[in-house]
Amino acid sequence: MWYADADQIPTILKEIGRLREVTFRGVGEGTGKTEDLDEFDQYYQHLFLWHTEARQVIGGYRLGHAKNIIEQKGYEGLYICSLFSLAR
Repeated sequence: MWYADADQIPTILKEIGRLREVTFRGVGEGTGKTEDLDEFDQYYQHLFLWHTEARQVIGGYRLGHAKNIIEQKGYEGLYICSLFSLAR
């Protein structure tokens, strides 16, 4: 298990985005693009699981320190606020 900022893992992040798109298409969603990456991916950290023997990413998750994101980007900077209207 590893975590990193987007600029530290550009190739792995592209693979996370590809796998995210494949996964969402599997349930009838997805962006229709080759990768599901957006502006949030640039400033959230990424926790990913690496299968050493298979040499592949087997899971990826965004991590964000909400207080820092809100201070820098406002509530709109939180990914969850793109999905839900949250009481403040």
